Amino acid sequence: MNSAWPDNSPAPAVASPPPRSSRAFTVIELLFIVTFVVFAAALLVWIFSQKLAAESRLADARLYAMGLTLYANDHHGEYPTNLSQTLPYVQATKAVPGGTNGFELLFHGSATDLTNAIASRVIVLRGDSIEDRDGKWIRVYGFADGHSEAHIEPENNFADWERQHSVALNQNR
Repeated sequence: MNSAWPDNSPAPAVASPPPRSSRAFTVIELLFIVTFVVFAAALLVWIFSQKLAAESRLADARLYAMGLTLYANDHHGEYPTNLSQTLPYVQATKAVPGGTNGFELLFHGSATDLTNAIASRVIVLRGDSIEDRDGKWIRVYGFADGHSEAHIEPENNFADWERQHSVALNQNR
């Protein structure tokens, strides 16, 4: 018996789906792929921006440490009382630092108190702590001899490292 409609006409033919190998992506599959690509791109941008921020802080610490040394050379061996006094020296290098608000000046006094042996161990400048993508903390330092370093701690506690890597000087001037 042939299936027919009530008026005895033949039933309409139903189109079969295309073979699986030539099937296009569904909208849901395309949305999933686009979401994944956008998420991966955002993660890469965030990782590279964190690295760039840390490198920028280190470069700024180096510039300010150099500015401190140049200032002391022009002011009878006396270090400045604030970082803004170093800006003319830093800007003369054609470099543009990110700003002084992320740094703290730790040494005030005479450069004559520093010998070459201890200048590489005297922290004259300390940057704010920043947290990296692994949950560790980074802080940059500028030293009296003009170099800068970044130090990493698992927790935001740098006091022990600072005590071990700096020389106590008479600051009662």
